[in-house]
Amino acid sequence: MAVAIHTVGINTADAGSWSQNDALEALGIGLSLVNFHSGNVSGLAVGISTMSGGGKVTNVNSGDLYYHDTFTSSTTGIGTGASFYVRREADFGGAIYTVHVNRPGYGYTGGEVVTISAEDIGGSANGATDLDLTLVVDADISGGVAYAITATGGQSEILSQGYDRNGFSGTAVTSQTYTFKEGDSITFHNDTNDEYSNYEVMGLNRQPRIGWANTDYVWSFGDVQNRLTDKTWTPSWGERGEYYYVRNYTNNAARDVITIIVEPADAGNISTVSYGSTTTWYDKNSTGAPSAAVLRLEVDNTKKYGVCHNVFFVNNNTIYMNGYSGYFPISDNRYPNYKSSSIDTSSEYHGGHGFEHRAAGSQYLDRGHGDIFSSNTGYLYNVTGSTYDGLDYDTAMSVSSLPSTYTGYQLDLQIYQSGIDPNFAVFSWKLPTLSATTISGTTYGTFFVHNFNSSIWDYDHVYLGTASRIDHRGSGDISGNDEPYLRIYTMLEANTTARRSALHGYGQGTGYRYDDWRSQAYAAYNPHSSPYFYYRHSTGDVDYTNQMTPNSSSHQDKVDPAAAYNAVIKGIPLSTYLWPCPYYLPDDFVFIQFEYNQISANIQQGDTVTISGSEVYTVIDGSYDTNYSSRTAGILFCARTT
Repeated sequence: MAVAIHTVGINTADAGSWSQNDALEALGIGLSLVNFHSGNVSGLAVGISTMSGGGKVTNVNSGDLYYHDTFTSSTTGIGTGASFYVRREADFGGAIYTVHVNRPGYGYTGGEVVTISAEDIGGSANGATDLDLTLVVDADISGGVAYAITATGGQSEILSQGYDRNGFSGTAVTSQTYTFKEGDSITFHNDTNDEYSNYEVMGLNRQPRIGWANTDYVWSFGDVQNRLTDKTWTPSWGERGEYYYVRNYTNNAARDVITIIVEPADAGNISTVSYGSTTTWYDKNSTGAPSAAVLRLEVDNTKKYGVCHNVFFVNNNTIYMNGYSGYFPISDNRYPNYKSSSIDTSSEYHGGHGFEHRAAGSQYLDRGHGDIFSSNTGYLYNVTGSTYDGLDYDTAMSVSSLPSTYTGYQLDLQIYQSGIDPNFAVFSWKLPTLSATTISGTTYGTFFVHNFNSSIWDYDHVYLGTASRIDHRGSGDISGNDEPYLRIYTMLEANTTARRSALHGYGQGTGYRYDDWRSQAYAAYNPHSSPYFYYRHSTGDVDYTNQMTPNSSSHQDKVDPAAAYNAVIKGIPLSTYLWPCPYYLPDDFVFIQFEYNQISANIQQGDTVTISGSEVYTVIDGSYDTNYSSRTAGILFCARTT
């Protein structure tokens, strides 16, 4: 079958100039043309409103216990894919100290209850019990009403008065109860008496208790509220329940509490927030340098790790890529994160989600150094000048270069999509209006994103998240300086320490391997490390030509010309260094080694090579010597178009 060719052009007809961000946008469009964007997802978990269970597990080393990427065993709804960071605190006898959302999953509804198995957080034999979590889900809620409550009093009693769904409460009295709905905005006025102590702070708590436990803080409310200040809280979708606005006493005397009842929002007022689409990135940052964007690629969405998140970022006119098994695309203004300015960052208060716009998963297995509370890995917006600290900039693979010298010319992204395997597509940048004498003057940054299944592994255990880059040895009159070849780099590590990435099984810490594909028709040095094509010249291989014999005559024996062989090379392995080979390029992508009886032939991307009337190939990239014994010879990477 013939390949499909798509073109995305920027700065058409040299009308102005293009930027790095323009190129990133063009890549996003190109990915949509080959159906690589997975479509929109909604119902993402952003926090936890309540938790129960978990039991106590004591660490034999007397330290805290951390479970970075814990999946659920059941749910009361239909959501899937969320995972959680769970910490047990040794000082609390091994009880659960904090829980945060790691992977947001999708398809959840506000108030859905998920369960983490005891076996995944210490084991029932060691005292763990199942942990139930009520989820807060990202959604916009319309129809919310603004209300206010004022707390007064002090050491002897806490009084309150204010407005709720039932109207005005009247005279300030103790132990008031107020009723609201998710989406309402409630402003709390702390007008309690000045006692010159830390007793004056108020806070929203999950328990009517004195001396708050870490897991009792209401994460979205934030830190405690000082005297004579106002704080507004808008309960999100899933924060229905009973809460208590209480004073932070440190003694054991009974104190009054203000009860806050939050009812579910009306179903018609809830609009879940979607991320990504079939035509757009899952997440994108274009506010700084470099620009960055996330491709959510469903390799096999029936598998636990079958969706990978490839983060492309552009710096100094080079496109880099890291791959992750999970990604959290949500901003802090949707729901506060661990580093929210309104929350004491010295404590891991319960219920949030770690950093915004970040890679998700387990440290060292799915993401680089640092957990979900660390800004030095997988953080899309962590941009400082020309560095890209947040996305492992120093170790990401360069998948494509951009012709930075020619920003005033039209730049086309050419995409070649296989007709045999539509999940395979080659991307290549081309300057169609620039005059050049060889292909290396107009073709840049050819690459392909890995998007395949393999019998070698199971995406319930590993994820993909890698790519390959095709470089050409500069073409032209290169006789005596080297020889033409195409070099294919294969990315073996999805990011710095992604041990769960599928190709890590080959790399074991090696970032990539490359193959140099050289033409046997170009009779120059072919090192032992390069693949060899089977090739015999059409005039036959001469035996002992010009070699002297005892009677001073030369032998002219040769192999029968019928043995000539220079076939189109199909069945190209992902890499000759990977065995068993996990993937072979579909047969509509080939190498063609050639010797053309013309000096300085100008072969460009888009030119065709005709084998027969029914077998025609289009050049994607190549490398050739324009003066090889007064001929043009080298190697081409082509796609079959007829």
